[in-house]
Amino acid sequence: GWASFEENVSNAKPAYSLKVFEFGDGFNPKQNTLHGLELLLHSMKGQSPPKSKQQFRLELQKRGHALKETSEKAQLFSNPLDEDFVVKKYGEVWSQLLESSALTYRGASWMR
Repeated sequence: GWASFEENVSNAKPAYSLKVFEFGDGFNPKQNTLHGLELLLHSMKGQSPPKSKQQFRLELQKRGHALKETSEKAQLFSNPLDEDFVVKKYGEVWSQLLESSALTYRGASWMR
């Protein structure tokens, strides 16, 4: 839930160079063949297009259903009341994006 919010807000940033890149536990630098600028540009291609408030809510629903398939006890939010709050906050971010006079997503693979 909250991770979805953070990922989507981060992807919505037009100034993609301001995004913080993290490497998960599965990243092994010894097996990685990309280095320097090539690694950065490859990572930038992973940026998703901004999602509307409705698309974000749908994504949360899909992730929630996928969790329920793995375990009946699994929850998208540890506090179910957080879901409405997160959707509301994302809606505020989306509203700010809509007020922008221009959005530029250089280097994102979906822009080509």
